[in-house]
Amino acid sequence: MVISLVAIGLQWLEEQWTERPYLEALVIAILLAVIVRTVWVPSSRWTPGIGLSAKTLLEVAVMLLGASISFQAVLQAGLGLMSELPW
Repeated sequence: MVISLVAIGLQWLEEQWTERPYLEALVIAILLAVIVRTVWVPSSRWTPGIGLSAKTLLEVAVMLLGASISFQAVLQAGLGLMSELPW
C-alpha cells in the first residue's frame, strides 16, 4: 500500500511539472517494487502475499493498463489502424 501511495504521489508531481503523466502510477509502482525487492529480502512470512501480487494482481494491473487506451484515441488513429489487424 505504501508503494502504491508513493507512486500515486509521484505521478501527481509529474503531472504538476510536465502537465501530463509520462509514467503512470502503475508503472512507477512496479519500478519502486523492483527497487525495494532488490534491497530487501523478505522472510517466508511474506510469501503468500508476494505470490498473489506476482501472479494475480500483476496480471490484472497490466490488463487495466492496456485497457486505459481510450476508444477516442483509437478513433483518432483512424481506420488505418484497423487495417493492420491480422484478421
